Amino acid sequence: MKDEWFFIQSMKRKRRDREIRELKTRATEKQTYYNKTTNQQLKENKMANFFKSHTSTTINGTSNIMHLADRRTQEYILQHVTPDKMYDYFGEGDDACMCESHKGYTDPEWYFKGPGDVVLGIGFRYGQPRLRGKNLQNQFAKPQEICETFVNFINTKLAEEQ
Repeated sequence: MKDEWFFIQSMKRKRRDREIRELKTRATEKQTYYNKTTNQQLKENKMANFFKSHTSTTINGTSNIMHLADRRTQEYILQHVTPDKMYDYFGEGDDACMCESHKGYTDPEWYFKGPGDVVLGIGFRYGQPRLRGKNLQNQFAKPQEICETFVNFINTKLAEEQ
């Protein structure tokens, strides 16, 4: 009788442990799915939100980042972005760089702040457009994806103007 009782208790314990393992597995699968979906939405939705910002804290520390953009993005910038188009849609750019005209900075620059304290902008040197920015590392997306998203944002805005 005593052996039978221990046997029944051990069967109940095994069943309960199996049910707990299954619940934990289902919860882990749901959490993994949620994380993947949320991260994808963040990449798609949040990175499209750029806001014009010409404060000194935004502009200081930016540099030429054309090398981070893929070939298609670079070609778009070089062929379609001009100071006139930027001015027509975004208004006045930052002209602080123009004091260094002897270094080729003869046109204003436009800077935008994005999620994760990303700063991206369009600048011109010797009349050629350049992608400028800072804080592209350690983000939800790779620097190349951030650059592509930013240029798509610029493209959409400039296309609205036409």
